[in-house]
Amino acid sequence: MLEVIAAHHNGPCRCVKFTKDNNEVLSAGADAKVIMWDWRKRTPTRIYSGHFISVGCCDLADNGNRVASGDNHGMISVWERDTGAVVQTMPLAHAKAVLSVSMSGDGSMVASVGADGKVAIWSVDVGLELVALTSAIESTPLYCGFSPDGNKLAITETNGNVVRPCTGGRGGGERTWFRAEPFGMRYGAQHFARM
Repeated sequence: MLEVIAAHHNGPCRCVKFTKDNNEVLSAGADAKVIMWDWRKRTPTRIYSGHFISVGCCDLADNGNRVASGDNHGMISVWERDTGAVVQTMPLAHAKAVLSVSMSGDGSMVASVGADGKVAIWSVDVGLELVALTSAIESTPLYCGFSPDGNKLAITETNGNVVRPCTGGRGGGERTWFRAEPFGMRYGAQHFARM
Protein backbone atom coordinates (compact mmCIF):
# COMPACT_ATOMS: atom_id res chain seq x y z
CA MET A 1 0.00 0.00 0.00
CA LEU A 2 1.23 3.48 -0.83
CA GLU A 3 0.18 6.62 1.05
CA VAL A 4 0.70 10.07 -0.42
CA ILE A 5 1.23 13.30 1.47
CA ALA A 6 0.19 16.20 -0.77
CA ALA A 7 3.09 18.46 0.11
CA HIS A 8 4.22 20.89 -2.56
CA HIS A 9 1.47 21.85 -4.99
CA ASN A 10 3.24 24.25 -7.36
CA GLY A 11 6.05 21.98 -8.53
CA PRO A 12 8.07 19.00 -7.39
CA CYS A 13 9.19 18.23 -3.87
CA ARG A 14 12.99 18.24 -4.20
CA CYS A 15 14.21 17.03 -0.82
CA VAL A 16 12.92 15.08 2.21
CA LYS A 17 14.54 14.26 5.57
CA PHE A 18 13.13 12.31 8.52
CA THR A 19 13.58 13.51 12.09
CA LYS A 20 15.60 11.18 14.35
CA ASP A 21 12.42 9.97 16.10
CA ASN A 22 10.75 9.17 12.71
CA ASN A 23 7.64 11.12 13.72
CA GLU A 24 8.12 14.05 11.33
CA VAL A 25 9.53 14.62 7.86
CA LEU A 26 11.03 17.83 6.49
CA SER A 27 10.44 18.66 2.82
CA ALA A 28 11.58 21.37 0.43
CA GLY A 29 10.15 22.13 -2.98
CA ALA A 30 9.96 24.13 -6.16
CA ASP A 31 7.15 26.20 -4.60
CA ALA A 32 9.77 27.91 -2.33
CA LYS A 33 8.38 26.17 0.76
CA VAL A 34 10.18 24.27 3.51
CA ILE A 35 7.64 22.27 5.50
CA MET A 36 7.75 20.02 8.58
CA TRP A 37 5.09 17.29 8.40
CA ASP A 38 3.54 15.07 11.05
CA TRP A 39 4.19 11.65 9.50
CA ARG A 40 1.23 9.87 11.10
CA LYS A 41 -1.38 12.61 10.62
CA ARG A 42 -0.01 13.67 7.18
CA THR A 43 -0.45 17.32 8.10
CA PRO A 44 2.02 20.22 8.22
CA THR A 45 3.24 21.19 11.69
CA ARG A 46 5.39 24.14 10.60
CA ILE A 47 6.11 26.09 7.40
CA TYR A 48 9.51 27.82 7.33
CA SER A 49 9.26 31.06 5.34
CA GLY A 50 11.92 33.14 3.66
CA HIS A 51 12.67 31.66 0.26
CA PHE A 52 11.21 33.25 -2.86
CA ILE A 53 12.39 30.70 -5.43
CA SER A 54 12.67 26.92 -5.71
CA VAL A 55 14.30 25.24 -2.69
CA GLY A 56 16.43 22.27 -3.72
CA CYS A 57 17.88 20.95 -0.47
CA CYS A 58 17.17 20.76 3.25
CA ASP A 59 18.58 19.19 6.40
CA LEU A 60 18.05 18.88 10.15
CA ALA A 61 20.59 19.12 12.95
CA ASP A 62 20.92 15.76 14.71
CA ASN A 63 19.97 17.33 18.05
CA GLY A 64 16.74 18.43 16.36
CA ASN A 65 16.99 22.13 17.16
CA ARG A 66 17.60 23.62 13.68
CA VAL A 67 16.51 23.31 10.05
CA ALA A 68 18.58 24.45 7.04
CA SER A 69 17.73 24.86 3.37
CA GLY A 70 19.27 26.18 0.17
CA ASP A 71 17.57 27.71 -2.87
CA ASN A 72 18.18 28.31 -6.57
CA HIS A 73 19.42 31.88 -6.00
CA GLY A 74 22.29 30.65 -3.81
CA MET A 75 20.71 31.56 -0.46
CA ILE A 76 21.02 29.40 2.66
CA SER A 77 18.47 29.82 5.47
CA VAL A 78 18.50 28.35 8.99
CA TRP A 79 15.53 28.30 11.37
CA GLU A 80 14.75 27.14 14.89
CA ARG A 81 12.89 23.90 14.30
CA ASP A 82 10.15 24.29 16.90
CA THR A 83 9.37 28.01 16.59
CA GLY A 84 10.20 28.67 12.93
CA ALA A 85 12.20 31.74 13.97
CA VAL A 86 14.97 32.67 11.53
CA VAL A 87 18.40 32.00 13.04
CA GLN A 88 20.46 33.03 10.01
CA THR A 89 20.05 33.92 6.35
CA MET A 90 23.05 33.91 4.02
CA PRO A 91 21.68 35.44 0.80
CA LEU A 92 25.00 35.34 -1.10
CA ALA A 93 26.34 31.98 0.06
CA HIS A 94 26.62 30.81 -3.56
CA ALA A 95 26.64 32.57 -6.93
CA LYS A 96 24.33 29.87 -8.33
CA ALA A 97 21.85 27.33 -6.93
CA VAL A 98 22.62 25.57 -3.66
CA LEU A 99 22.78 21.84 -4.45
CA SER A 100 23.25 20.47 -0.95
CA VAL A 101 23.23 21.58 2.70
CA SER A 102 24.23 19.55 5.74
CA MET A 103 23.86 20.61 9.37
CA SER A 104 26.44 19.67 12.00
CA GLY A 105 25.04 17.54 14.78
CA ASP A 106 24.71 20.45 17.21
CA GLY A 107 23.33 22.87 14.60
CA SER A 108 26.21 25.35 14.93
CA MET A 109 27.55 24.84 11.38
CA VAL A 110 26.11 24.20 7.94
CA ALA A 111 28.11 22.84 5.01
CA SER A 112 27.02 23.64 1.47
CA VAL A 113 27.72 22.74 -2.14
CA GLY A 114 26.69 25.11 -4.91
CA ALA A 115 26.25 24.87 -8.67
CA ASP A 116 29.02 27.51 -8.78
CA GLY A 117 31.47 24.76 -7.74
CA LYS A 118 31.96 26.19 -4.25
CA VAL A 119 32.07 23.98 -1.17
CA ALA A 120 32.06 25.75 2.21
CA ILE A 121 31.37 25.38 5.92
CA TRP A 122 29.47 28.26 7.55
CA SER A 123 29.00 29.42 11.14
CA VAL A 124 25.25 29.52 11.70
CA ASP A 125 25.41 31.88 14.66
CA VAL A 126 27.37 34.64 12.87
CA GLY A 127 26.55 33.79 9.24
CA LEU A 128 30.16 33.76 8.08
CA GLU A 129 32.12 31.30 5.97
CA LEU A 130 34.49 29.37 8.24
CA VAL A 131 36.36 27.54 5.50
CA ALA A 132 36.14 27.16 1.73
CA LEU A 133 36.97 23.65 0.56
CA THR A 134 36.79 24.33 -3.17
CA SER A 135 40.54 23.83 -3.68
CA ALA A 136 40.15 20.28 -2.35
CA ILE A 137 37.69 19.38 -5.11
CA GLU A 138 38.92 17.66 -8.27
CA SER A 139 35.72 17.72 -10.35
CA THR A 140 32.26 19.26 -9.94
CA PRO A 141 30.95 18.83 -6.36
CA LEU A 142 27.39 17.55 -5.95
CA TYR A 143 26.53 16.70 -2.36
CA CYS A 144 27.92 17.08 1.17
CA GLY A 145 27.18 15.37 4.47
CA PHE A 146 28.43 15.91 8.03
CA SER A 147 29.12 12.98 10.31
CA PRO A 148 26.71 12.85 13.29
CA ASP A 149 29.37 14.35 15.60
CA GLY A 150 30.03 17.22 13.15
CA ASN A 151 33.78 16.50 12.99
CA LYS A 152 33.88 15.00 9.49
CA LEU A 153 32.51 16.07 6.13
CA ALA A 154 32.12 13.94 3.00
CA ILE A 155 31.65 15.48 -0.45
CA THR A 156 30.63 13.71 -3.65
CA GLU A 157 31.95 14.69 -7.09
CA THR A 158 30.69 14.08 -10.63
CA ASN A 159 33.73 11.90 -11.38
CA GLY A 160 32.44 9.31 -8.90
CA ASN A 161 34.73 10.23 -6.01
CA VAL A 162 33.67 10.63 -2.42
CA VAL A 163 36.04 13.19 -0.91
CA ARG A 164 37.10 13.60 2.71
CA PRO A 165 38.84 16.96 3.15
CA CYS A 166 41.21 16.92 6.12
CA THR A 167 42.53 20.15 7.54
CA GLY A 168 46.27 20.40 7.93
CA GLY A 169 48.77 22.87 9.28
CA ARG A 170 49.55 26.26 7.77
CA GLY A 171 50.47 24.67 4.45
CA GLY A 172 46.99 23.33 3.74
CA GLY A 173 45.49 19.92 4.06
CA GLU A 174 44.90 16.65 2.35
CA ARG A 175 42.16 15.55 0.00
CA THR A 176 41.43 11.89 0.58
CA TRP A 177 39.10 10.18 -1.87
CA PHE A 178 37.66 6.80 -2.64
CA ARG A 179 35.63 5.52 -5.54
CA ALA A 180 33.65 2.32 -6.05
CA GLU A 181 34.86 0.50 -9.16
CA PRO A 182 33.71 -2.76 -10.77
CA PHE A 183 36.35 -4.86 -8.95
CA GLY A 184 36.67 -3.10 -5.61
CA MET A 185 37.48 0.27 -4.11
CA ARG A 186 40.12 2.72 -5.33
CA TYR A 187 41.75 5.15 -2.88
CA GLY A 188 43.99 8.20 -3.17
CA ALA A 189 45.26 11.30 -1.43
CA GLN A 190 46.29 14.74 -2.69
CA HIS A 191 47.70 17.82 -0.96
CA PHE A 192 45.79 21.12 -1.35
CA ALA A 193 46.68 24.67 -0.43
CA ARG A 194 44.72 26.44 2.29
CA MET A 195 42.78 29.48 1.05
